Amino acid sequence: MDEKSISYDFRLDVLMKSLNVESWLSNLIKEIIRVPKNETKSFGHKGSPLSFQAKADLLLDLDRINNEEYDKLRLFMEIRNKVVHNIEFDTFQKAVNALDNSRKNKLLIIGELKELHDKCDGFQDKVKSEEGKEQT
Repeated sequence: MDEKSISYDFRLDVLMKSLNVESWLSNLIKEIIRVPKNETKSFGHKGSPLSFQAKADLLLDLDRINNEEYDKLRLFMEIRNKVVHNIEFDTFQKAVNALDNSRKNKLLIIGELKELHDKCDGFQDKVKSEEGKEQT
């Protein structure tokens, strides 16, 4: 595999994880505030949906995530933005090297955001299961 392919795969992986986490945040907020429909201006793709940051802020304000989880989301957003918006950050290591030392230390503590991704997958399964129960 050549360097361009590795860079493309890495960026695609980061983008897909970002989309999954953002979908998880939207679904969690919709559950909390009991949004009755699937397509909304705030959580859909029409109108002006809430940003990743706004969703994380709202969940923190609602005490549905704690400060540690919020910090993980912010760190994930920082890395995602570096990778997606800057061509020179074509590897995880380059994106991490661009972080200040306090952010790098946080990354070491949280183990490359793996648990956040796992949590996202688990929540998606739970939402699908609950939706299936409501339809029967």
